[in-house]
Amino acid sequence: MAIIVNISQLKSGKTLEISGEVSVAELDIEKFDECAFPELPLKYSLEVKLMEGGILLEGSLEIEVGFECVRCLKKFNRKLDFPSWAGFVPLSGEDKVEIIHDCVDLTPLLREDILLAFPQHPLCESECAGLTVSNSGRSGEGSGAPEPGSSASVWAALDNLKF
Repeated sequence: MAIIVNISQLKSGKTLEISGEVSVAELDIEKFDECAFPELPLKYSLEVKLMEGGILLEGSLEIEVGFECVRCLKKFNRKLDFPSWAGFVPLSGEDKVEIIHDCVDLTPLLREDILLAFPQHPLCESECAGLTVSNSGRSGEGSGAPEPGSSASVWAALDNLKF
C-alpha cells in the first residue's frame, strides 16, 4: 500500500506518526537493477510534519534486498537500513508534488532514496575472488594453461605460438 498523507490532518500543526510496510510492487523497484532482486516489503516508521513550503519526513526505513555478486554470480541478501532518514516533499515551486483530494503520495520519495542506496557493483564480500576456473576435463599438457602453483604468467602460453 502506498504511503499517502492527508494535508488537512497536518494543518493543525500536529505531527503524524505513521508506520507500516510497502510492497516491492508498490515501490516499483523490482526491475530497476539486473543484479538486485527485492522481494520483501519496505518497513517504515515516520514522523510527518507540515513545514513552510512542504512536508518534512523523519524516521527510519528498512528493506532486505537480494543481490547477485558481480564477481562470482552468487546470490546474497543485504539489509538496506536507514535508521535516521529524513526527506522533504515540496508543496510549491517547480518540484512540487501532485496533490489529489488534499492527499500527497510519499512513496516516490522513499523509492528514490532506496534506489540510490543500491550498490553499483554488488559484492557478496569485499574479498570475493570471483569465478573459479576449472580445466573441465582437459589434460594439463599442451593446453597452454600454467599448472596450478607455477609462477608462469598466464600470457606465457602466447610465447609458444608459431606463426
